[in-house]
Amino acid sequence: MIRIGRVVRAAGALMIVTAVAGACADGAADDSAGSAGSSEAALRTAAQQWSRAIAEGDYPAAYRFHSARCRLTLGQEAYVEEMSQRYAGRDLGASEPDITVAVTGDTGQVTVRHTDERAGEDDAEPATWKYVDGTWRYDTC
Repeated sequence: MIRIGRVVRAAGALMIVTAVAGACADGAADDSAGSAGSSEAALRTAAQQWSRAIAEGDYPAAYRFHSARCRLTLGQEAYVEEMSQRYAGRDLGASEPDITVAVTGDTGQVTVRHTDERAGEDDAEPATWKYVDGTWRYDTC
């Protein structure tokens, strides 16, 4: 009877150790995924997707990259109208833009330089992006 009690306690302790080790491993995986998600490569990917939406004239898709703060400042309809006017008559899809990114913590700076004939009309100042809830969001509003 004493042996059975020891075996049960040992098995219980082993289950606890296994559960704690599993939780620690999951946490480590989450940390690495989070840091990979907030990396310069992840920001570059988001900026490329945003830029591609702009180049294709899909301004509602580009708007979805905006932070909640920016969405409060400018609604989707106004954004679509503004972008339609800003990029009217431009062939942004003819070549890939030059995208420069830099990340410090959860804040990124992105500069997108188009290469079409009217590229000089673009604002060359870096735009601020924020890493929020696992996603990079355009936060220059």
